[in-house]
Amino acid sequence: MRVARQILNWIPLSFVAKLAALFRQRIILIFVYHHTADISELEAPQSIVISQSHNVPPKEFGEQISALQNAGISFINLAKIFETTLKPGISAAITFDDGYRSVRDYAAPILKNANIPFTIFLTTNLLEGDVFWRDVIAHAVGAQQSHLFLEGIEGDVNSESFSRLSTDLRKASKDPNIYKQKLFERLVNRYTRNHLKNGTVLRSLYLNVDDLKKLEKAGANFGNHSCGHPIMKSLSEENAKEEFLGAHEFLIGNDLHVSGQGLFALPFGGRDLHDNPFLPAYAQSLGYRHYLYTDGQANSYRNAELTLDRIPAPTAIDQFLYSAKSAVTRAILGRN
Repeated sequence: MRVARQILNWIPLSFVAKLAALFRQRIILIFVYHHTADISELEAPQSIVISQSHNVPPKEFGEQISALQNAGISFINLAKIFETTLKPGISAAITFDDGYRSVRDYAAPILKNANIPFTIFLTTNLLEGDVFWRDVIAHAVGAQQSHLFLEGIEGDVNSESFSRLSTDLRKASKDPNIYKQKLFERLVNRYTRNHLKNGTVLRSLYLNVDDLKKLEKAGANFGNHSCGHPIMKSLSEENAKEEFLGAHEFLIGNDLHVSGQGLFALPFGGRDLHDNPFLPAYAQSLGYRHYLYTDGQANSYRNAELTLDRIPAPTAIDQFLYSAKSAVTRAILGRN
């Protein structure tokens, strides 16, 4: 494994793209980002939250886009894959999850200047005044207040779950075997009330509806990422469909949903770990074109049907390039 990684690190991405073209492969890389903020320009508590979250600062984000361009990779509109004639080689799509304002402030200008389309998967409750429960947890961890967040939880979870939450709150709280929607809603509400002024100090992290119209003009389109970003696997069929439908109706109500081109990105993204078995067929019944996971794989154009996969973009450019080259190599070899 180490030797293979060293070889991939040495090989330029442009060579891997030419290799894909040589084998007549049409490979689609879909990258996912969350924050694209310059933390040095922020103050607490926003800076605390982003420091504990998936953030690719503007400088690094620009380097990643340039690296893809320099490798001869073309960019596509994710909502129009089937309307796009792809040449053999590699195409890329850029996506963002949840709906953070740093995308408007930092990433969108870079993409607009390069004439690159992009997709934002919206956690729609955040545009209606809610605070993201994962951001509240990020603050508790970053402020070294996990114990305050978990105060009084012992009677609601078993001893193993409590131990894991106490050791690594961010990681353990997205485990479907530990996550309980009502329990975490209660913990988040209490923590935001006692330590985050009822969440008002975090709401500036999120986009608003007016931002969406401006982002459309910069090349954005929008997809469904649920209402509140729960772990879908832990929900009943009825509750999972409610999460999906609520976000779907928000998109329609704000003229952000294009019939027949609907996009849904599964919260947390793990096909096996996080998906609800009822959702893919439900998405299809509502006319959704693509249902996206985040398992780090490339996509073959000939298989680009309902389900697609995405690659979480690392911050460091060398890790970003390795992720891209590794995914393409696996796709060429048929090892996805």
